[in-house]
Amino acid sequence: MTEQSADPTWQHEQRRAASDTLTQPKHYASNVYGEQHLERLATSFEVSARRWELIVYPALFAFIVLACYFFYLIYNLTHDVARLSVNVSQLTASIDSMAGNLNDITINMQGVRETMMEVNGTMVGVAGHMATVSENMDGISDKMDALTPMKNSIISMDQSTRMMAASMERMGYNIGSMNQNFGRPMSMLNSFIPW
Repeated sequence: MTEQSADPTWQHEQRRAASDTLTQPKHYASNVYGEQHLERLATSFEVSARRWELIVYPALFAFIVLACYFFYLIYNLTHDVARLSVNVSQLTASIDSMAGNLNDITINMQGVRETMMEVNGTMVGVAGHMATVSENMDGISDKMDALTPMKNSIISMDQSTRMMAASMERMGYNIGSMNQNFGRPMSMLNSFIPW
């Protein structure tokens, strides 16, 4: 059963059209029958158009939204590519500068290598002199052993000096006590002397 056959208005129109065809002349019946077909075609076209409107308008809206989104993505992509090209050109300049610096480093490393070779030669000479210094130190050690009697003499001189200091201290004490012993009688004699 179609939608039109379920519609009571349509059924009523069908009955009326059938009764009209019986009472009307034949050319009028074909005219009415043609109008009914045109009317049915228009109705089905409207129903079909409504169905298409339910599909096409949301699809059109989705297409417009997607088109705007894709435009935004392409715009950002071109902006990012422009920034990337600027960064790549800066990177290229930095790499060129770094290549120049690496050449300078290579030259400096050659200078360091030559300097290290000179230091190596100097160290070989120092090693030869160190052998001589070692021999000289052995001679100095032997001479220091010869200074042992002198060291003993200095030690005994130190002891003698200490003993002399102790004797001088006792002598000072004795002179002080002698001064007290002679001081009293002499003070009496001083009173008798006129000067």
